[in-house]
Amino acid sequence: MAAKKQKDISKEVAKLDAKVQDVSQKALDLAKFAEATKSTFDQNTAFTAETSQTIEQASHELQRSIDTNHNEVFEKSQEVYDQLEEKQEGFEKAIAADSSDLTKLNVLKKEVEATGVSSSDIDRAGESKQEEINFLSASTEHIETVQDELKKKLDESRQRRQAARLNYKSKSLHNPTQFVDAHEHTGNSSRERGGDSHTEYEPPLDSQVEDDQSSSERVAKEKAQKEAAEKAAKVVADQEITAFNLKGGHGHIRHGYQTTREEQQTRLLTGITPDGDYFPTGETSRFLDAQSEALAIKKAEVILNNLPLPGQDIPKSLAKGFSIKKRSGRISFFVEARTELNSFGETGKIITRNPDTFDWQDIDEVIFIFEPNETKNGWSLVTYFPKKHQLI
Repeated sequence: MAAKKQKDISKEVAKLDAKVQDVSQKALDLAKFAEATKSTFDQNTAFTAETSQTIEQASHELQRSIDTNHNEVFEKSQEVYDQLEEKQEGFEKAIAADSSDLTKLNVLKKEVEATGVSSSDIDRAGESKQEEINFLSASTEHIETVQDELKKKLDESRQRRQAARLNYKSKSLHNPTQFVDAHEHTGNSSRERGGDSHTEYEPPLDSQVEDDQSSSERVAKEKAQKEAAEKAAKVVADQEITAFNLKGGHGHIRHGYQTTREEQQTRLLTGITPDGDYFPTGETSRFLDAQSEALAIKKAEVILNNLPLPGQDIPKSLAKGFSIKKRSGRISFFVEARTELNSFGETGKIITRNPDTFDWQDIDEVIFIFEPNETKNGWSLVTYFPKKHQLI
């Protein structure tokens, strides 16, 4: 086998190795995400009934999202496994053919030597065939090892994901049943003592103090409930953001709510992105909060679920309704909505006459960009970020 051919085969095997590594990592990432999600929901118990019910509904939606991503990853893993199987079968056929050729060469060598003619050329051909057999055998063993590793990691991911399935149930700070039981118990105790529960009650000397205390307690309670609701909303938003970004891309890591103005301004000045890459730009943006980013994602998923497969025409009504653009095989579209903060995020750009001055603008539009996945049977996320519609 020529050195060039061996090199080409090695490259093909290396590509398959990379695919295995990618799909294995995604499967394990899904398992980690499922475990982290379960842990987060299990830890959140001190909420009002209404907030707790909202979290329960969100947990069901997240479980569906996890299952969907899981199915996508395992479909991809099956494709990779089949490619490995096909490559292995090709190697085995080539080994069989080379072994047959080597047998024929050995027979020919004996015939030539019997006539007194040199068999050096036949020897070289035999050595070349044996070298090819050794190379293909090693490649076959390597693929078998890779297949075993892929299967082990997928099994591990499947088991961990099953163990981490969400089973969150609504929990409340105030249990009406417990309240009634306590009330009845107090009444019964009073009657058992032969007394009247009303006659035992003694009002405070200063009723106004009681009113003030009640008002203060009510304000504190409302504040605590509001903080709990906000915490719950952020928990849900974070899980939705994480689930969506399993699709890939760098939208969240470069433009997510966790990035700061300072990081975005550094990118404008130096080209260094919040995740440490070098990608110069004249304008950058960030989300204001987790809820805003999650809301944009929800709207984008509605559009994504209605998109045809790559290569198919996008219905005019869909393209016009969401300003879907096609460019170099990629598609982009905008979503628009407002949260209580009145915008999705901030955009920033350098004023050219004074590089140290930044012009920040509140906006309520977000662009999403997708490209065909490797098998052309769906879309992969490239990025998303707050952006004014008229800028493209």
